[in-house]
Amino acid sequence: MKNIYNLFSAASFGFIFLLSIVVGLGIGVFLDKIFKTHPVFTIIFTAIGMASGIYSVFKEIKNYTQDKQKCSPRL
Repeated sequence: MKNIYNLFSAASFGFIFLLSIVVGLGIGVFLDKIFKTHPVFTIIFTAIGMASGIYSVFKEIKNYTQDKQKCSPRL
C-alpha cells in the first residue's frame, strides 16, 4: 500500500509541472491572439509556467520529505 502511495506522489509531481506549463502556454496564446503579437506572450507565459511548475514541484517534494520524516520512527 505504501508503494502505491509513493507511485501516485511521484506521478503528481509530473502532473503539477505539466499543468503549470500548459496553463502558461494557454494564457500566452490567448493574449497573443488578442494583441496580435504572435510569439511574445507565448514565450513569456510559457517561461513563467515552467518557473511556476519547478517551484511547485520543489515545494511538493519538500512537503513530501517532511511528512516522511515525521512518519519514520526515530532510533
